[in-house]
Amino acid sequence: MANNLLKKEADLRSKLIEGDLNYKVFLDIEDGAKYYKGQIEVIFNLSKDSNDLWLDYWGEKIESLLVNGKKLLFKIKNDRIYISNLKKGFIKIEIDFISKFTNMGVGIHHYYDQNSKENFYYSNLCPCDAHRIFPCFDQPDLKASFELKVKCLKRYNIVANYPKKSKEIIEDYQIVEFDKSQKFSTYLFNVCFGDYKKIECKSSKIPMSILYRKEKEKFVDDDRIFHLIKTAMDFYEDFFSCKFPFPKYDQIFVPEFNWGAMENIGAVVIREEMLFEETPKKSERFSRANTLVHELAHMWFGNLVTMKWWDDLWLNESFATYMAYLCLERTGLYPDSFEYFSEEVKQGAMFEDALSTTHPVVVNCEDTDSAFLNFDAITYLKGASILKQLVFFIGEDGFKQGLSKYFFKYSFKNTCLQDFLQEFDADLQEFSKSWLETCGTNSLEVTKNSDGYSLVQNYGGDLEVRPRKFQFCSFSKKDNFNDKNKQTQYLKEKQINLKVGHKDFFYSNVGDFDYVRTVLDENSVDYLILNLSKIDDSTFAILLHNSLYQMTLDRKMSLNNYYSLVMSLLESSKYPKLSVSALTNLVQFMNWGLLEEKKILLKEALLKKLTENDLDLRRVIFASLVQVSSKKDYERLWDLKTLDWLNKSDLKRLYFKLCKSKFNKEIIDTCFQDKSDSGKQFYEKLKIKSEKDKEKSWGYLIEDNGISDYIKGEAMGGFFQKDESSKKYVSKYFDFILEIMNEKGNIFQKRYFSSLFPDCFIDESLEYCKTLLKKTELHPSVVRQLSRWRDLLDLRKKLLE
Repeated sequence: MANNLLKKEADLRSKLIEGDLNYKVFLDIEDGAKYYKGQIEVIFNLSKDSNDLWLDYWGEKIESLLVNGKKLLFKIKNDRIYISNLKKGFIKIEIDFISKFTNMGVGIHHYYDQNSKENFYYSNLCPCDAHRIFPCFDQPDLKASFELKVKCLKRYNIVANYPKKSKEIIEDYQIVEFDKSQKFSTYLFNVCFGDYKKIECKSSKIPMSILYRKEKEKFVDDDRIFHLIKTAMDFYEDFFSCKFPFPKYDQIFVPEFNWGAMENIGAVVIREEMLFEETPKKSERFSRANTLVHELAHMWFGNLVTMKWWDDLWLNESFATYMAYLCLERTGLYPDSFEYFSEEVKQGAMFEDALSTTHPVVVNCEDTDSAFLNFDAITYLKGASILKQLVFFIGEDGFKQGLSKYFFKYSFKNTCLQDFLQEFDADLQEFSKSWLETCGTNSLEVTKNSDGYSLVQNYGGDLEVRPRKFQFCSFSKKDNFNDKNKQTQYLKEKQINLKVGHKDFFYSNVGDFDYVRTVLDENSVDYLILNLSKIDDSTFAILLHNSLYQMTLDRKMSLNNYYSLVMSLLESSKYPKLSVSALTNLVQFMNWGLLEEKKILLKEALLKKLTENDLDLRRVIFASLVQVSSKKDYERLWDLKTLDWLNKSDLKRLYFKLCKSKFNKEIIDTCFQDKSDSGKQFYEKLKIKSEKDKEKSWGYLIEDNGISDYIKGEAMGGFFQKDESSKKYVSKYFDFILEIMNEKGNIFQKRYFSSLFPDCFIDESLEYCKTLLKKTELHPSVVRQLSRWRDLLDLRKKLLE
């Protein structure tokens, strides 16, 4: 993978660059062109004479290159411009270049709207794709100020990281110059232009706007979005004792975006699916709010203060994740925010932390390819979970004071783990070594001994014991699990004796402050399976469910018991959010081929619950019914399409399930009529599933045919079905891995493993994973993704035993 920067190379280059680094960039965008011209001046001081300094550049052509006004020898190799005979002191490199628009969601992505005949462009450069646009030192610790000028059609709306300084109109074009920026990392550079519509906020203390495509205009709930951002900004400024550090805040909703959003300074790019075309579920509305305030938190964590290298990606993502949930709770926007945290963040972290592909939150990241893979559940979710433990460990006031000092000291600079730890009054070295620099999750379990009870900390990955602080509580059934016996406990050893009398039940993580598996005793499990909904505290009920689910994954509770638990929750309907989560887990087990004997009973129960009062739960019940139904249920499923509360998303699930059945033609004809972007994407997925010529479908997905990676990624989900025609392509899938390793980019590779993997053929895919992993020539990123699938398939097989 040529476009890969090694950590040791970045360290060497950093030592050569002294003083203030400045980029002056001009981009010349011609109407309808596939390429764009540009000029860049790179200005810095060189610390010593050099023959091997390079600029990163993954573009089409270098037309000219001058150093301090003179031509010097240079060569281009592996997406780098190497310059010889550089002398110590002031350096100004001037380069004329030609770069190409992409359809991969990186560099400057171009989207042509076939309905409106309009063009939309946006940049996405994380973790290291700025050099797809212009030559630069594309590493996070070489922060620079930017002076940007862009020529494009005068009808286009255009935004970048900083406000506009001037605009000149020349015939059909405009030349827009932007204010000189403060220093920031290249991956945070942004420019968006095209036929965007724009709404400006009229009541914000800094300029704010929303940009979007006309097709999405009626779905832009700008009042709600602006209120969310203004409220969150006030909260962050107060919590960090640090004002919002940039002069404006734009949010650009764009098509074909590969991530949820990207926190470019002053110009956040967001996937336009977050402009809801239909009434969203509560969880979907929360998820969008969470994403938007997560990106806002990055303006401090990641943008104002940036990690020196990708080892410390957690300083960006763990903090933005934790702070977003805290913000939504404290502002009252979503008082149940930490219930979502317990279900989404903690459970997701523990699941990934149990796989062989886990890694420390602070990880030794050898190169940028590894950095790309570390945008994962460990960095985001486990890191955020450990921060919640840290705040409880040292107290929120101590946490806030440390953050305030951190932002004051390191504004517009780069940091590493030790820089962060040293800003707190508490000594956090032991905490860091135990929690941030090791892998695995401990468990806590109450055991009976001769003197009463002991609380035992069991092995968790790299360490048997971690210092921890948590809330312990003992309960009696007769007082309906009232938590009046709550105790705060510190545990630095393997076990402690508990000073409690006889109780029916113990729980060692009330409040969910600890990152730990809480193992329940057999009597408690038996009671909770049928009585979890009797607990009056919804948050506590969610924590108990999460423990039972984790015990099921760890094979400490049977799948049949988990099935009984879910059926009990559905029957009660007391906690719709909890029922949604539990039912989703149960159906996932069934999709893995487990609990086949329970499907008939579940289908009948779900049919009866389609009149459930809570609409969110009703929609998940419908989706679950679709997933667990077999061919003999298709007639009954088809009749359900007339339910008046179903929306387009619900019907898409139904149509995808019944595609290739006798209803196929009607489904295809119906979906063809939907000319919206989401409709066209779904239609491509249906075509892949229903296409009889599998080789044609394979070629569509794999070949370089001008179709965007985003569209292909959506369509990939329709290729592998549990049938003989698909089974023939399992070997072809694994044979192609060596090719994508060398010829395809990170985005395609990620979609290939996440959306196209043939996991419906467990035995065959597991064997191919194990065989490929014996090869020594595999790139570490491929090894990691194959290893993860091997672990997941192994888990399914073990649960089947």
